[in-house]
Amino acid sequence: MSKQEFLDELEDSLAGEVSEQIIRESLQYYNHYIDEEMDSGKSEEDIMNALGRGSFIARSIIEANRPHAKNEYNETTQNKFQEKKYKKFDLGEWYAKMIVIVIFIILLAFFVILIGGALAILGAAIALLFKLAVPILLILGILYLIIYFFGGK
Repeated sequence: MSKQEFLDELEDSLAGEVSEQIIRESLQYYNHYIDEEMDSGKSEEDIMNALGRGSFIARSIIEANRPHAKNEYNETTQNKFQEKKYKKFDLGEWYAKMIVIVIFIILLAFFVILIGGALAILGAAIALLFKLAVPILLILGILYLIIYFFGGK
């Protein structure tokens, strides 16, 4: 297929399906595209094989410019956006109050565990200190008494 045959087939396929302006724009676009590809060193045959038939391209142009297709798309898109109205978080609702209470209980439990763990470590340190310090202080006290009473003058 030659460039002119492609453009003729495209024009014939678009005739009566889309406006004259769309036909002109499409023909100008593909004419310019083919010229640019040929200027870059590609053969007309390779370009035509890559493009395919003009009637196939015309179908996509017709579908893209069909008035009801645009309306369906716009209505569908608008409906989707309208369905996605976001509600603000209202603390007056029962579920919102429940969520706040659950979060409070979780935080309270976390702090109790954290403080309890810290107190347990502190308690263990104090217990260890008493286990070590009491015998040492007892021995030191006995030595002091011995020196005091028997150390003499």
